[in-house]
Amino acid sequence: MKWTIAFDAGCDMRNFDPIESAHLELVPLTINLGHKSVVDDGHVSLQDFQNMLDNEPGKTGTACPSVGDWHEAMETAENVIAITISGAVSGSYQSAVIAREMILEEEPDKNIFIFDSVSGSGTMEFLVRKAVELIEKGCSFEEVCQGITEYRSHSEIFFLLQNVDNVMSNGRLNPIIGKAVKALKLCMLATVSPEGTMDVIAKVRTFGKTMDKSIAEAVKRGATGKHIIISHCLNLQGAETMKSKLLETFPEAEIEIRSTGLLCGYYAEKGGLIVALQD
Repeated sequence: MKWTIAFDAGCDMRNFDPIESAHLELVPLTINLGHKSVVDDGHVSLQDFQNMLDNEPGKTGTACPSVGDWHEAMETAENVIAITISGAVSGSYQSAVIAREMILEEEPDKNIFIFDSVSGSGTMEFLVRKAVELIEKGCSFEEVCQGITEYRSHSEIFFLLQNVDNVMSNGRLNPIIGKAVKALKLCMLATVSPEGTMDVIAKVRTFGKTMDKSIAEAVKRGATGKHIIISHCLNLQGAETMKSKLLETFPEAEIEIRSTGLLCGYYAEKGGLIVALQD
């Protein structure tokens, strides 16, 4: 296989169709529930995972892919594009970089590009799609790398959270902010900072107002809403409502709704939405 596009489970794509131009490879992360480990590779449903999470009294957390996982995903193709969740919140990027170095020591003629999305969820899916598009156009390895790098600069992502326990307990959110949100029973709107960490935008009384605030923020940032992916954690109704609200502001938008993977569902928590917008 000439091309491989590898991406970790920070992207919500799971049951994707094979394509002729490249091999798509999901590199899973792991969610630890007490003494159990659940691999986010598409074999466990989000609902079953949520049931396990609800019934786990012990500590929970996540673990990035190993160097071996990335090595296996990248070793067979001549040209490899590897897209990772933000390196500021996961060791996945660093594992991929080390795997790349190991492969190139043995086969220095391979082309391997490791791209830190500085984001996750729908933003990563847009990058995977862009890589596929450029490969299908016959672009060179260098052109594909440059293309997805430029494409990333035209995206926005928002996290609409009704619960913040997991982002707080795993160090993704300032505990002072998290405790205030919980105590006042607020919803939280966040995005990613330029460094790839969670950046809180607002703390809002109702989830509907959180949706409205996210759209206002998208407009403020200059988003055109040409393409939008809404990922939901067991909240299809909320995702449909969000879609309707988005279409009022971006009537020409192509909007897709999908369930999160387990990793993004773990952090978004039940009822949460992740909205990615791409120009």
